[in-house]
Amino acid sequence: MAIKCEVIISSIINSTEDEEKVKKAMQNIFPNSKIISNNNTLEIHDSEKILNNLKTKVKEQKIIDTTRTLLEKNINLNLKLNKQAAYMNIINITEESSILGDIIVNIKTENKEKFIEWLIS
Repeated sequence: MAIKCEVIISSIINSTEDEEKVKKAMQNIFPNSKIISNNNTLEIHDSEKILNNLKTKVKEQKIIDTTRTLLEKNINLNLKLNKQAAYMNIINITEESSILGDIIVNIKTENKEKFIEWLIS
């Protein structure tokens, strides 16, 4: 059962990056999403349904414990996904920002613990 939340996914396009490649990285992890281009930033605004592919990949790649730990450590529900890995259709959740920047997933929900359990179940 899904939990209600608001999701904002964003990524800054660095001057050395191709906007279409950054879009592809985002679409690999969040398929069928509507990506909005705003200056040098790409954004997706959606509900929890946009996270279904991420949820599946977390299980497939066996990164449930890492995902849980990083979400529990954050006051806010934020995940940093490596753009280069996402371009290759792989989830790489990081604590530190990568040199080229990340895809930032910001989740707003009323119940953090229930959300984490939903995402990793």
